[in-house]
Amino acid sequence: MENPFVVYNVIQKMDPESIEIFDEDFKKIKSLTKAELKDISPGHFLIFNGNIRQEMIDIASKKGYRTIIGKILGQIDYFPENIEFYSFKKIESLIKKKTIKIEVAGFDDPLTKKAQEMTNKVKKDFGKLVSVSFIDLNKNNEYFEKYDIKGVPAIMIDGELKFSGVPDENKIRSDIEKKINGIKVVSKKKIEKITEEEGWWCPYCNIWNEIERSTCIKCTRRRPKTGTLGEEEVEKLFSERNDLIDYIKTIESEEEESDVMNRLRKKKLEEIKEIEKRLRSLGENVESYRS
Repeated sequence: MENPFVVYNVIQKMDPESIEIFDEDFKKIKSLTKAELKDISPGHFLIFNGNIRQEMIDIASKKGYRTIIGKILGQIDYFPENIEFYSFKKIESLIKKKTIKIEVAGFDDPLTKKAQEMTNKVKKDFGKLVSVSFIDLNKNNEYFEKYDIKGVPAIMIDGELKFSGVPDENKIRSDIEKKINGIKVVSKKKIEKITEEEGWWCPYCNIWNEIERSTCIKCTRRRPKTGTLGEEEVEKLFSERNDLIDYIKTIESEEEESDVMNRLRKKKLEEIKEIEKRLRSLGENVESYRS
């Protein structure tokens, strides 16, 4: 799930029991109701504002879907291995890691109040994706120098001065939408392409570190060397292990348990054990995820 922000932006605007279909680039294909389920088009993402049942899983599998997103999994008999499932709760937990921060800086004056009202109105369109706060420049003079504020009210988005005065609210919406579309929860494969000048990825605990650090800020293990085939395989295996652990946590976050979910959990745990066995054969002192 590269961009849960885009997904959540869709989820919070959906009507109950409605279905949204998207391609692999998350471009919308079609909207439909549950009654139209059998007529769904082929796609990549299927989002249902309700509990996922066996019928929907079967139809999505036949149509070649790779990801199903819904409130929770209902009582199902089996779940195809070629489809991933994300609950709404899981998507919400992912976006909590980074909300878009809007700051309105100014004084107790009509224009600043108007800017506050306008940004709060915009926030309602984006819900938990956006936070809005007011900065009183009488008490926070450092903001003038920090953001080179020449006029008030000043509006900062994610630490960058974007507007002076009261802009058209559609301009703020447009800026936020661009940020949402640009946010990535970066996969391990894409991180491997990042240059050393920018930082390094810890293969042991899945944490990104600044270039200056020689040990991981979380697990304190030394920065891995790069360049040999064996080391590349180790990083790939750790990445696969972390992905499987995240998948298990998603399964266990569901409110209802079932035989299918237990079988899925067991299968993923077996895959983790095989990866850990391979890592140990490569000389890695890796602890078992679960004994």
